[in-house]
Amino acid sequence: MARGQVIEGIRQRDLSLIGQTTKKGCLLMNDLKPAPNKRRKRMILNDEQQKKLEELSRPVIEWLNDNFHPHVAVVITPASTELCEGVFYCPIDDYVKD
Repeated sequence: MARGQVIEGIRQRDLSLIGQTTKKGCLLMNDLKPAPNKRRKRMILNDEQQKKLEELSRPVIEWLNDNFHPHVAVVITPASTELCEGVFYCPIDDYVKD
């Protein structure tokens, strides 16, 4: 897969990925479409918000690279932070209904 087209922790059936990336390989958040759900509001980030998110992410990515192996990820939610280690990954999309 091309750099910037994979987002850890987001299942393909939850989001429809258009796949346009910036020159740096970052996936544009505006290119994500939430799965149909009347309760869920679409995430739309303006250019300033996208830059701010990248700015905030850089120290965490640097820390991960300095302290762990490449199979570690951080999941940040509004209420918690989780450090995850990928032990096994086997994507199977055969049964996903679009």
